[in-house]
Amino acid sequence: MINITIFCDGGLGNRLGTLIGGLLSAEKIGKSPIICWPANTWCGCLFSDIFELNYEVINYNINELFRNNQNKIFLIHENQTNFKLNKVFSHTLENLEILKSSDEEIIYYHNGIPNYFSKEDILIKLGSLKIQKYILDIFYNFIEKEKIDSDTIGIHFRKTDANGKLNEFAILDEIKANSDKKYFICSDDEQTENKFRSLSNVKIFQKTQYVEKLISGDWNDLVVDNEGRRFNYNVNRKKESVIQGFIDLLILSRTSMRGDEQSTFYNLAKLYSNINF
Repeated sequence: MINITIFCDGGLGNRLGTLIGGLLSAEKIGKSPIICWPANTWCGCLFSDIFELNYEVINYNINELFRNNQNKIFLIHENQTNFKLNKVFSHTLENLEILKSSDEEIIYYHNGIPNYFSKEDILIKLGSLKIQKYILDIFYNFIEKEKIDSDTIGIHFRKTDANGKLNEFAILDEIKANSDKKYFICSDDEQTENKFRSLSNVKIFQKTQYVEKLISGDWNDLVVDNEGRRFNYNVNRKKESVIQGFIDLLILSRTSMRGDEQSTFYNLAKLYSNINF
């Protein structure tokens, strides 16, 4: 069977969006999926650190992958390299139908899940990714010990490189005024979590590593990543920060959630709320 290589880059939420869209596209056009998941400053852990290996996985960075496949078909949202790509298709259902009959290998790269796939199909594919047992053990131990369920109010504060819209001071007052209710608080910013840590009706998953800055300065300072790409996202997500952030996400998915609708983390948690794992 002809291969479609799914290039997963960016933070964990973006990567899983790319992966789900890629797997659904592969299924629709009858290609065999290969996952390309490099460890870099955007996401310092490998696919196998989080999920069981049910697919072939490679770890090429974007320059290696694009350079070595310049004459293949590219189904991508943008070319973030300096290499000339000869056959580029955008993400549309019409193009998927065209590629269905192609006997050439395809490189897939999309920074989100295409909107032409149904929520049902998205959930089936997300649920097919088997989470590593050690992560599930930590997750289950926490929710059982702290009695986290749908009655728990879970709040995600999006911070660091993309400050969300939730006002932590207003929510702090809300929590103090509702001492009979249980809250779960999570954030990629330790200082934000610390504002809530002393409250008796707040539960927080204890993390040992958070997102760091790649260079000194502000979170949105211009940086050049290890591939030579320039972005206003001054982040360095090391392996443990990604894994522990994923555990936060799984816990959040079992609560009555609130968060920033623009956050891939929050939207991924909403998808996981429909999945038993």
